[in-house]
Amino acid sequence: MPSTPHVDTRPRTRRRTRSGWIARVALISLCVQVPMIATLGALGARLGVEWALAGMALPIVLNFPFVRWVRGGIDDHERHPVYLYLVELPFYVMWGTGFLYLLLAPVFALGGLLLGLVRGDGAGFPLDALGAGLAAALLTTLYALVVRRRWPIVTKTELRVRGLPVGLDGYTIVQLSDLHVGGLLPKARADRWVERASALGANLAVVTGDLVAHGDAFIDVVGEVLAGLRAPDGVYACLGNHDYFCDAERLVRVLSSSGVRVLRNEGTVVPGDLYLAGVDDTWSRRADLDRALAGRPSSDMPAVLLAHDPVLFPEAAKRGVDVTLSGHTHGGQIAVPFLSRRFNLARLSSPFTAGLYRLGESLLYVHRGNGTSGPPLRLGSPPEIALLVLRVAS
Repeated sequence: MPSTPHVDTRPRTRRRTRSGWIARVALISLCVQVPMIATLGALGARLGVEWALAGMALPIVLNFPFVRWVRGGIDDHERHPVYLYLVELPFYVMWGTGFLYLLLAPVFALGGLLLGLVRGDGAGFPLDALGAGLAAALLTTLYALVVRRRWPIVTKTELRVRGLPVGLDGYTIVQLSDLHVGGLLPKARADRWVERASALGANLAVVTGDLVAHGDAFIDVVGEVLAGLRAPDGVYACLGNHDYFCDAERLVRVLSSSGVRVLRNEGTVVPGDLYLAGVDDTWSRRADLDRALAGRPSSDMPAVLLAHDPVLFPEAAKRGVDVTLSGHTHGGQIAVPFLSRRFNLARLSSPFTAGLYRLGESLLYVHRGNGTSGPPLRLGSPPEIALLVLRVAS
């Protein structure tokens, strides 16, 4: 009996998996926008049926270029300015408005009902209040896209380390993180971040991962940007998960030629007898904390660890690391203003989202990041240039 020929179904399986993922992304995007679409339709109906249909159709139409981009592959690439400003950014404005409106609509609806009762207008459907909520969501989204994500804040934080030698008291480290250089981040903007960071005059400069957005198109641009980062004791980096969404080996070579040493599960002693270590990416299971700390001359030498993902902090604390510098969370990227450390999107996945944390004698600083991932929006969590000052703990 002839054997049955083997049929390789893996390409078809991959296509089905990819199609399923695209369908889920599109479905989630549309579900987020349902309240906004319904409100636009209701507001348009006041002017006529055609306006109601137009108000409901516009957000749906803006989704099609996004789905087409996902279907074509999510690797980053250069955008023509016309496409960027007339197609892609309007999608993100629409998506951000829909997301914020999803949160604001109940508040404005309740306010409209209460205001109607106070005025004696009855408790009818508060369409005017919902329209005001939609306008507030739109204006907030425009601020998050056009203003807040462009201008980083410079933070200065003292890290009080027990047992720190007196000679290292006042030692400064400038930290950048999560640059996500790509089609939505002009090189000129990243150059300005680096220029401001270098101008702080820190002893050491570090970049804690996610240097690119996705794909290989901007690897050389990252090298050109970080070639401008300067510090007397050197410039060091570790890799993040997005850096493995591109040719990571080529990225490391480019960074090395630009004067940036990438620490991949290794460490080195920098001037002043400070042990600086870096671990590789946790998402791809390349991180090896033991190897990164193996070169530490003694447990008495202060150790600073570069770890893109703060998930490693508890283990680093157990191994006697004095300071861990991380990023990854973007401080939530979208957070409640003035309460951003507690109420932000990163809290869904990590207890360490932004700023300074302590476990025993070990410290963690989580950088809010410079660029963005996903929607190019920042709210309540501005991009950051962090100046960290080591101090002897009393």
